[in-house]
Amino acid sequence: MPIEKPLYTEEPAKLPLAEVTATLQANKDKNFVERILDPEKYKPYPTEEGIPYTHRMATFGALDGSTPGLLVPMVVWSEEGGYHKFDNDRDAYDHAMETGEYIEFENHTEADMFQRSWKQYWEPNEE
Repeated sequence: MPIEKPLYTEEPAKLPLAEVTATLQANKDKNFVERILDPEKYKPYPTEEGIPYTHRMATFGALDGSTPGLLVPMVVWSEEGGYHKFDNDRDAYDHAMETGEYIEFENHTEADMFQRSWKQYWEPNEE
């Protein structure tokens, strides 16, 4: 699958929290999703920049919508090795295809919207 990155002229739309939650729950068997749903269970990944994190994501798919969109973790975790951050999107994609650690969306736009929306799951509910 070719790697294409969209160019935005304005801030892309975000998904509603209910849709984010439903997608996370539907994929809770994936480790990177489990780390979103239960962040207290996993310590943040230490970075050279001094900003700890547990997730980074990449999206894949044709920008014209002719292929499914994929959300792939750039940081993976295992009991044996702890965190591993991929140096590039291609390595993360290859790992995701080997392990099933990705979420498939109808198209790249939907995958990209989810990538920009999932952190609201951690935000306090203001309703």
